[in-house]
Amino acid sequence: MSSSDGADFKTWFDAKYAETDGFTALILLISMANNRVDMLSCSYVHVIGSGTTWTDMKAMLDVSRRKWDAFAVFPEYPPGGGPLIDLVAKARLQERIDDVTANRMVLNDAGLFDARGRSIRIDPLEIN
Repeated sequence: MSSSDGADFKTWFDAKYAETDGFTALILLISMANNRVDMLSCSYVHVIGSGTTWTDMKAMLDVSRRKWDAFAVFPEYPPGGGPLIDLVAKARLQERIDDVTANRMVLNDAGLFDARGRSIRIDPLEIN
């Protein structure tokens, strides 16, 4: 692992935490192949401390045992910050899944990272 692995993720994570004093991370694991962007799995986690590292996040994602190329993190929080209650987190996760299913470009609204923790974005496919 190079020293830059995870630097973009850590910068993004620290900024979101400072902005919200905790949040619920809606996470989508993504496969990118053959000009396709497919969701593999999803979950949410409540972020209550600022100590999450890239190594921690990658280990958590790898527990899925899925071959993933990227992941999106949508930070959600109530007014005043902090994590959502589980009922709301589940509903918001489904809303994000529905949004991404309808339009993959919504992934650019999230923190979107490759498997090395580098920021990426989805661009429209140009068909000639």
